[in-house]
Amino acid sequence: MKNGAIAILFDRLGPYHWARLQAAARFFRVVAVETCAITREYQWERVDKAPAFEKVTLFDDGSDSCKFKRALLRKKMVNALGEVDPAVAMIPGWATPASLVALEWCLRNQRPAVVMSESNAFDVKRYALAELIKRIVVSLFSAGLAGGQLQREYLITLGLPRHRVFTGYDVVDNEYFATNAIYVRENQAAFRRELKLPEKYFLASARFVRKKNLRGLMDGYAFYRSLAGPNYWKLVLIGDGALRGELVTLGHKLDL
Repeated sequence: MKNGAIAILFDRLGPYHWARLQAAARFFRVVAVETCAITREYQWERVDKAPAFEKVTLFDDGSDSCKFKRALLRKKMVNALGEVDPAVAMIPGWATPASLVALEWCLRNQRPAVVMSESNAFDVKRYALAELIKRIVVSLFSAGLAGGQLQREYLITLGLPRHRVFTGYDVVDNEYFATNAIYVRENQAAFRRELKLPEKYFLASARFVRKKNLRGLMDGYAFYRSLAGPNYWKLVLIGDGALRGELVTLGHKLDL
């Protein structure tokens, strides 16, 4: 029986997911379905404060990654969604086993499925056969929530009706950033000392994984620095991930 709950799925909850879920819970009964409590790809800190939403984690055994059998994933996802019995499910993308199992559950149980997407037409090289298969899958969703206008247009090219695709997936907690920005500005000297920040710098925040192309960023920065002279700005990277050691080595090699 439908109870008005919205199931919102993510591979692993991070702080920005938490903020979005908290905001949505002001208006709806929200149940977050997290695939894994710990993954190698998403290494942000766990948020342990009491949520305004309900939360279900499929794999919470402290494993380092989501290396599990498809049959076990299907069983856990089907059981979780059956227990929540959502009126609608919001699913992150279409490429992971968890997303496809959730979409299948929605189709079998005649529940609307909304795809949440950050992809656009040119973020990676596209292949005709893969795009054809993708169109077949994406057309099974009822609607889409995109990160921006380019992402919205891509969902439309993949077969979703224009009037069913919306932006707003990338919203942030403005109050949190505004409050903390004021505090940091009032104490900027102390923060600069603590974090060893230069006066002027380029800032990049990303997971240290291959697709973020941080090697390309560092190579480009090294070229910039060779042209900029003694007054060059420094580069500050925020993040963590499997490529941390490789990026540190590259930094030494480029004398950054």
